Amino acid sequence: DAVVALFESLARFEESRPHAGVSLLLAELDAQEIPPASRVEGVQALGGVRLLTAHRAKGLEWDLVVVAGVQDGEWPDVRRRGSLLGADRFGRAGVEPPTSPATLLVDERRLFYVAITRARRQLLVTAVQAADDAGPRPSRFVEELDIEIPPPVSAPDRLLSARSLAGRLRRAAVDPAASEPLRSAAASVLARLAAPGDDGRPAVEAAVPAQWWGMAEPTPGAGPVRPAGEPVRLSASALAAFERCPLRWFLEREAGAAAPATAAQGFGTVLHALARLMSTGPAAEDIDGLLGRVDSVWESLGFEAEWQAERQKGTARAALLRLREWLRTNDREHLGSEVPFGPVDYAGATLGGTVDRLDADADGRLHVVDFKTANSKPSQADVAADLQLGFYQLATQAGAFADATSGGSESGGAELVQLVDGRADGSPSVQRQEALPAGGGAVAAALRGMVAAVLTESFPARPNDRCERCAFRRACPAQDAGGQVVT
Repeated sequence: DAVVALFESLARFEESRPHAGVSLLLAELDAQEIPPASRVEGVQALGGVRLLTAHRAKGLEWDLVVVAGVQDGEWPDVRRRGSLLGADRFGRAGVEPPTSPATLLVDERRLFYVAITRARRQLLVTAVQAADDAGPRPSRFVEELDIEIPPPVSAPDRLLSARSLAGRLRRAAVDPAASEPLRSAAASVLARLAAPGDDGRPAVEAAVPAQWWGMAEPTPGAGPVRPAGEPVRLSASALAAFERCPLRWFLEREAGAAAPATAAQGFGTVLHALARLMSTGPAAEDIDGLLGRVDSVWESLGFEAEWQAERQKGTARAALLRLREWLRTNDREHLGSEVPFGPVDYAGATLGGTVDRLDADADGRLHVVDFKTANSKPSQADVAADLQLGFYQLATQAGAFADATSGGSESGGAELVQLVDGRADGSPSVQRQEALPAGGGAVAAALRGMVAAVLTESFPARPNDRCERCAFRRACPAQDAGGQVVT
């Protein structure tokens, strides 16, 4: 029974404070514990309130007694008494019959009588009446008191707890729309709640400023994120990731908290390797031969089931067929596959990375091709503003591929070739990004902004369409799950 009661307490705690940790849970359970007699006397000496069960109140009296939670189903509680295994039914004569509900009702009424007769002057009995018949309702014992019952009081729209009260007072004390007397009164009440009592402890811990989030000074880092005075090294994926969410970029790229590679990422890596073989040799016609090369590593990609591995192999075959069709219709000159570039200095940054494919058109302009293996493709508007493609074009303008093109640096644009999400005719979807204007436009502005943010170590959370799948939700102040985090 005690274990069941503990689980019920844990469930209530999770519902009321879903983001709290284990330490707060233990503090909450400790605060709810009915103190033993030695501690009760200490509290009474300090003018506190004694919290007792009706059984322990026998023989005692007070001027004011509150009997709280007199609800139907809880008082009277005519459920069977005893332990989970029924050990209490074993007597000298053997197994005794269970106590009847009528007997339990008599015992409960007697216990309620004990509770209400502990008051010498004032008695307060509380109960909850739901708006509908299916909800909680007052016990029959309330009606048996034979007194006039006041009308129900509507439930407040806020949590009735000391911590909630402290939070509302803090909000009122700094609310610019509130009147000066209200702000002063709120600050005064906060000060009284935070003042230490005779036992040296504040009345409400949450009212003490030292307990408030954001009051402590930020802790300095062990060292700068990037060495001062050196260019910031950037890649295309880093720029895109930073623009999407600086905080996630920092946690993944700089703090080293990136999640392990998934099966989907491994599938993309293998498919890119096969695409390179098709682009650089006579293997384009031998699709089955290409797939045969990866049989030895396919099982190590981490697919959850054998059928999934086979399905993905079929997806890879279809992707290679689409790539072969694209290679046949692409009339640009192929300059290289998996072409590395950098370091290239640009606006306080050092640009570097690798492009999947580099082509040149009839006018000598360079085109960067990025093969994609995702199951869905972005909108054309997103492709037009894609920072990863823009980064490649910016690097092209800065001369990143001068060695591979005999000095050529004019960009003719960039494009995504969707190998998985293809067209009905068997060819891949091709999404183009037109050539950047001179100076790089919005891409150059985003790059400069990232350089400035990295040097000043400013990494705010930025909500986006990937937040639901982010591994750092509990460390993100922009999400409900990480609302306790202050940056």
